[in-house]
Amino acid sequence: MQDETIAQKPGARRWVRIVLFVSLAFNLLVVGAAGSAFFIHGERHKHHGGGFGKMGGPLTHALSPEDRKKVRKKLHEAYEESGAGFRQYKQEKAKLIVVLTAEQFDAEAARGHLEQMQGIVSTRLLQGREVLLERLTEMTLQERQAFAERLQKRHKKHRKN
Repeated sequence: MQDETIAQKPGARRWVRIVLFVSLAFNLLVVGAAGSAFFIHGERHKHHGGGFGKMGGPLTHALSPEDRKKVRKKLHEAYEESGAGFRQYKQEKAKLIVVLTAEQFDAEAARGHLEQMQGIVSTRLLQGREVLLERLTEMTLQERQAFAERLQKRHKKHRKN
């Protein structure tokens, strides 16, 4: 009886590692692609060096300070409206942790929570794309050209590294 329990543990540990790795990947995706509460609350977190401009990747880095502020505000509104916020993501992660720490691992429950987390991330990414595209559409030719120039400079800078 004990031999069966010992034989099952390495497989269970492997699943836990896989699920934790996938969870970490989703967490990094959320932080890198969609930003975090740091850019949502902008002013409060400026002194920490965080913020929308640093969290959103090369496209948001290339925005002017005024455009970053506009995009940040619209994203915050979109996230609140759709419910694709960090609160929901954290709730799903908490549920996943319960599944991971249970005596018996329920792969389907873990899959469900991971799918919910992925859905939140996907929604945020799509919203970010649409808000950015909306702002680019509103820009004048000169503003778009300046944006493109800043984007190109950042691209060249990072290509050298």
